[in-house]
Amino acid sequence: MASVLKGKLVASKSYDSAEKVQLRFELTNGGKKDLFVLKWYTPLEGLNSDCLTITRNEKSKVAYDGPMVKRGNPSAEDYILVRAGAMVSADVDVGESYAVSVPADYKVELNIPGLEHIPIPEETKTRTATVALAKFAPEKSKVTGGKASFKVTKGGAPLPTRGKVARLSNKAPKTNGTASAMGAVMAAAAILPPTLIGGTLARQKQVKKAIDDSFRLVEKAVAAIKDDAKYKEWFGNHTVGRFNKAKTVYTKIHERMTSTSFTYNLTGVGCQSGWFAYTFKDSTTIFLCGAFWTAPQNGTDSKAGTLVHEHSHSDASTDDVTYGQASARALAISDPDSAVRNADNFEYFVGG
Repeated sequence: MASVLKGKLVASKSYDSAEKVQLRFELTNGGKKDLFVLKWYTPLEGLNSDCLTITRNEKSKVAYDGPMVKRGNPSAEDYILVRAGAMVSADVDVGESYAVSVPADYKVELNIPGLEHIPIPEETKTRTATVALAKFAPEKSKVTGGKASFKVTKGGAPLPTRGKVARLSNKAPKTNGTASAMGAVMAAAAILPPTLIGGTLARQKQVKKAIDDSFRLVEKAVAAIKDDAKYKEWFGNHTVGRFNKAKTVYTKIHERMTSTSFTYNLTGVGCQSGWFAYTFKDSTTIFLCGAFWTAPQNGTDSKAGTLVHEHSHSDASTDDVTYGQASARALAISDPDSAVRNADNFEYFVGG
């Protein structure tokens, strides 16, 4: 069945390298039913996911460099009403999450393989009631359409992405004197003391425990990961290459937590609805959000598991291919190469 949701991207023909690359995203409901559409993973929520595919000079892909988010369940406020035959739109600054200040010719298209939407039942007109009815069985459609091109010319100083800003703010790594190679005695390694920003004393205590618990989970994974049923559940059929990739992610997290002092921001700055936490690749700051505080200390989608998820992003450059246990398990079966780069698979493997 063809998707009734049509996407469009509108950009100016040319920008200066010091100018924001403003782009408009338009989403049209070409069907006969009003829909509530989830804004997540689309420009409707801002560029907080890798929802665009951008190519520089027709040969090199521009990597996503925005926030790497662990999400919970969306609330009613995360959906937007799109009437039958109507259109909604959002303006975004592409350079916030993609390095497009480099002078070049660019092509951009949508990367939204499965947009969640909920048809509005005739008897239910409110957003909250509709979302509640469809909580366990939302529909998903690929968004078709949506291509644009633009040119960036040389001008002032290029504008940095949010990821670059985060990395530039990294503190100089502190070392505890242990070797970074895994040949060092792991049992002797310890986490460097973290820096906590904001939060009550009670919440700071929870974070310190979550840091310790997440480190122990990673430490155990490095020592015990093997080709067994648990490995297959989260990373798929065994190959030497995939196994080594999975172990390397845990190894990198372990090494970085014992060689670099991380900052945990408890203020909620930059957080959105349904977020547990976010960070940036190769950053040393992890930002904790609302869903983190209602999560259990350990177990599925816990505080400790959230930190494993986020450290896999910051320390080992994992991606967010899919979210949730059911989707992560399915990914291990259908696409194990993607499972060994998906942050939730690494979180759920350790039981966090």
